[in-house]
Amino acid sequence: MVTLFFVFTGSAKPPPGVPSDWKKYSANQLSIWLPPDYQVTYDPKEVDKLASNIKKPGTQLDALNKLVAMNPQAMVLSGLQPGPKEIGIVSTCNLITEDMPEGLNADDLMTSGTLETPAGFTIVDRSVVTLGKRNVGQIVLQGNTDTKFEQLEDIVYFIIIGDRVSPLTFGCDQNDFDRLEPVFQKVATNLNPS
Repeated sequence: MVTLFFVFTGSAKPPPGVPSDWKKYSANQLSIWLPPDYQVTYDPKEVDKLASNIKKPGTQLDALNKLVAMNPQAMVLSGLQPGPKEIGIVSTCNLITEDMPEGLNADDLMTSGTLETPAGFTIVDRSVVTLGKRNVGQIVLQGNTDTKFEQLEDIVYFIIIGDRVSPLTFGCDQNDFDRLEPVFQKVATNLNPS
């Protein structure tokens, strides 16, 4: 059996509501639009290289690596948004896709405990939200006090496309979360089949 894997990064016209300078990334039959300053890889072994030109990447890179290591074979892409003048990381992004157990929906995902919580984080919110025309499971995690992740906050969107579930995770400093959440929502809203 031969498996074909296509990766495209393009300058296609963004959908309505997506800024014209955002970039489209496509892999594993999914397309996602990200702000232009994101640096992206499709290979879980390349995540550290994303930050090779960033001074003081800090705990956000550690958290992204930990997240990628939880399920590298399902990874579609990982990315990070460098801070001004390549100092630090503003936010991270990780997208995986897996077969959805038959009969499971977004509400089930929130109540069944299917998310393996990364060490050093605690779930502070589970809900189902409407993004665009679909209901999406949403989990918010915060870094535990007295760990190196205590200043971080992550949000995971469980997006169901056909018979697959695609958890899309964003991480940032807790102080930046409210400002960045609308951007995360816009990205999640525009994750679609390619």
